[in-house]
Amino acid sequence: MNLVHMYERIIIQQHTERHKASGADAREEAVRRVVYITLVLSVMVMAFSGVAMAATAQDIYNDYAGNGKLDGTYTNEELRAYLNDATVAQYADTATKGELDTLVTSMLNKHRGEFPFTGMELGMFLLGAAVLVGSGVALRRATR
Repeated sequence: MNLVHMYERIIIQQHTERHKASGADAREEAVRRVVYITLVLSVMVMAFSGVAMAATAQDIYNDYAGNGKLDGTYTNEELRAYLNDATVAQYADTATKGELDTLVTSMLNKHRGEFPFTGMELGMFLLGAAVLVGSGVALRRATR
């Protein structure tokens, strides 16, 4: 009888130790999941926060309507978005919107500068193509 009790004790002890170990593993796994989710969310916030900071068409209109000047600095994309915004076009003061449209259009045209294509890109492309074709022909003749 004493041997049976000892055997039962050993089995209960092993079972308890396994149960404790699996509980610790479960807690570690839960912590890992929380850390992983936090990391993914942090990366997403950093990646998409620039979009949230962009000025809206209404922001640009309000800036100009306040004192007749654009005090903020806006990207060309934000200015183009203002010109294409239907809400501002529908509900803004007509005189103020007309003045601001003229100002924004002149700002966009001023930033244009020269036409970016000079032909140099095409020349470099043709030169690269000629080198590749010439190399191919030379290799073909060398291997015959």
